[in-house]
Amino acid sequence: MSHISKRKLDEVFEGLANLEKRDAVIKLSDPALLDRISTFKALTWFGKPNELSPPVCALHGWINVDLNTLSCPTCSKRMIVRIPEEANADESDEAFKSRYQTFGKQISEAPLTRFDSASSAPTEDDIQSIANRFLPETTLDDATKHAVTLAMFGWELCQELGRAFASCRLCARKAGLWNYDRVEERSEKRVRRDAEAVDGQQSPEDAEDRKFDPEMEHRYGIMSH
Repeated sequence: MSHISKRKLDEVFEGLANLEKRDAVIKLSDPALLDRISTFKALTWFGKPNELSPPVCALHGWINVDLNTLSCPTCSKRMIVRIPEEANADESDEAFKSRYQTFGKQISEAPLTRFDSASSAPTEDDIQSIANRFLPETTLDDATKHAVTLAMFGWELCQELGRAFASCRLCARKAGLWNYDRVEERSEKRVRRDAEAVDGQQSPEDAEDRKFDPEMEHRYGIMSH
């Protein structure tokens, strides 16, 4: 059985960064730890306090099998975790604002977004409604729309060694944003395409924008392919 790489362990530890208690025993020799973490999905485990974050639950042997439901693969016991709806709403609002604010003055780092599933894609009205509620004084330009969309789906911006990443605290995934096009890069591509069209040539790398799927880029989305 293969060992967990240092990079993957770093992702797990990132999910523990905000815990008040850091004295939990972490079994680094447990190769199934990341497998358990990957069972936690944004649609079935949300609005939970740090003490019930996916890394913490997984460290104690739990997996997420259904909405608000944990299961122990060893003894097959299940536990249903319900948080008061009022608290969930308040926490979700604050969590969204916190994620969006990570973009701050680096809003241009937000990648172009797309959705494989049309039913998951927020409409212009959805984005406008969220912006009106949480960002009433913000100009909703193209880059801001993509940043709002990312925050809606659990992503925030983080910087490491001068490079930008989209990070999700729920699934502990980080995606390097240099792999995706941004709004300003799309404009530059269009200029190149127009120039190349005149010459009758087009570079293969400019044929299509590289876009970030806020739903399927989560760890559970990648593992489902």
